[in-house]
Amino acid sequence: MVAGFNLIFDKKYRSGFIALAIGLALEIKANHLQITYYLTLSLVIFSIHQLIIALKEKDTTVYSRKIPILFAAVIVAVGVNFGRLWDIIDYGKYSTRGKSELASRDSGLGKSYVFEFSNSITEPLVLFIPNFYGGASQERLSLKSNVAEALRSSGFDRNQIKDYTRSMPTYWGEQRLTAPYYVGAIAVFLAVLGIITLERKIKMWLLIVIGLGIILSWGDHFESFNYFLFNYLPGYNKFRSVTFAILLTIFGISVLASLGLQKALTSKKNTIKSLTLAAAATGGFALLAAIFAGIGKYSAPVDETLLAQQWPQWLIDALRADRAGLLRKDALRTTFYVMSAAVIVFLVLKEKVSHQLGVLIIVILTTLDMILIDKRYLNSSNFKEKKRLEFTKSEADEFILQNVKSGERVVNLLNPFNDATISYHHESIGGYHGAKLGRYRDLIEYHLGSEIQELISRIQSGNRNMQDLDVINMLNTKYLKFGETPQQIIQNPSNNGSAWFVQSLEKVNSAKEEIEVLANINTKETAVIDTSEFKEVSDIDLNFNSSESSIELTERDLNKISYQYTSQDNGLIVFSEIYYPKGWIATIDGERTNIIRANYVLRALKVPAGEHTIRFEYKPKIYEAGNSIMLAFGILLYGSILFLSAQSFFIKGSGT
Repeated sequence: MVAGFNLIFDKKYRSGFIALAIGLALEIKANHLQITYYLTLSLVIFSIHQLIIALKEKDTTVYSRKIPILFAAVIVAVGVNFGRLWDIIDYGKYSTRGKSELASRDSGLGKSYVFEFSNSITEPLVLFIPNFYGGASQERLSLKSNVAEALRSSGFDRNQIKDYTRSMPTYWGEQRLTAPYYVGAIAVFLAVLGIITLERKIKMWLLIVIGLGIILSWGDHFESFNYFLFNYLPGYNKFRSVTFAILLTIFGISVLASLGLQKALTSKKNTIKSLTLAAAATGGFALLAAIFAGIGKYSAPVDETLLAQQWPQWLIDALRADRAGLLRKDALRTTFYVMSAAVIVFLVLKEKVSHQLGVLIIVILTTLDMILIDKRYLNSSNFKEKKRLEFTKSEADEFILQNVKSGERVVNLLNPFNDATISYHHESIGGYHGAKLGRYRDLIEYHLGSEIQELISRIQSGNRNMQDLDVINMLNTKYLKFGETPQQIIQNPSNNGSAWFVQSLEKVNSAKEEIEVLANINTKETAVIDTSEFKEVSDIDLNFNSSESSIELTERDLNKISYQYTSQDNGLIVFSEIYYPKGWIATIDGERTNIIRANYVLRALKVPAGEHTIRFEYKPKIYEAGNSIMLAFGILLYGSILFLSAQSFFIKGSGT
């Protein structure tokens, strides 16, 4: 993408259009919108920088010629992914990323949730010295480590020591969890060389991108800036884990390093002096870090947890010594790579080594540096072709599968809202999703979470009465799982079933009332409906004998659900299916009818007396229309590539 931008601004319009269109199309298709968002920020900075240059050089007419080509490439790339983006944007309005319907929940994600993972001020130094903060949350220590020696002195045998050192909490930063990132010692050295040698108009936008990535990754450690962006920058509050923004810095350093190396090898003016300064700044810092590694305390928030778990103080002291050792070892390692690269560049400048050989050696050194760090976390087992991931059925799973009926759901009492593996075998009322429906999250926070805690307390005290757990019951929760044996499964005889007639309505006028009233109704007999949205029930008067009415689930698939019902009176049926306003169509005997939202998250239908068939089908217009648009733009993209490539081949000139 950046290559395409640069080519277009360099007046190479054909190749720039192709590179940008293909690059952006593939980037969007990768479906990590947070990364696309950060990359867009970097390109906005690049564009503004180019505009400033154009204004200074009084070249705005040429700049105005470039903008239509940029927009054309962007439109084609977005068009190729239009259906996906349309669907995501449409769903996003109803997810936890969307606008809240309750005053207690902000639009977008909560501030504490977004900034839960934030780098401390000095944590980006791991880009240069990998184990500056101890690496990942858990690291393997050698059998010669301080921890291993301490365990050996305390009488632990070799196998026990192996088990202990396989996964130790070496990370001593402030975050609850972390994963390592690293741009390379040589890349940082060459980027510093680029800062010293490159012209301002070449390096300035990259310096801004590098700095922005670091500042954004600081999160709530730089509140004044990052909270301002959270409140006012469009779309910024849709993403969490702001440490991802460090990818801006990694990208900027990588490009700046390449340009810095190119400049050093092609310019003779003051290059030796600049090289010496860059090597002294980077290699010197790494060497000082190694020398003074022993003076830190290396205590971490996790240490208090370890003490609470009865870890002896001598073991924690040994762990802290290993944290210092990890920093020292990697600081010396970084010093070696920096000085090696500096020597190679020096030899090229003195014409002792050819340019080609010098660049090749630096590429090999950089690759070796990265591979050796990568192998700490990824090995050959991570790159073996595997069959589809399977989750082994436990005895408890087998018991449920032998007895469950279609539509009946399961809850994992041990970890209901952060473990989604139960959904491999069963329909679950819990699990995890980073962008779950906003209303369902509200249901969890207001009712479902507390009902599950109450249920656990009752089970622990020997009370298995679940009649008054109305939210759990309306979600048709039949099986409660708290282990992997049949004895650790509890059946709920009070679940409402797949669908049921209600005898009365609680009519409210807002989402706030809707979710609050839900706490005070018997969901088997009463439904709460927001009549400000669903006016068709504002004048409904339920008066029928539910004992003479029945409804049966006859078909249930991902996109089709059918019921057969009998009733002597007109009525209202509530379905234990989540209401979603887009795509679902309901029919009664083939005649379309409106789907009503009941009990804050469920579906309901007004039904006539008699014996009838109800059918729900999922037929989203977005899918069909989006696919057609993507096909059209796909043809346009490939046609443009073929046409422009042929034109460039047959027509020579500055525009190719």
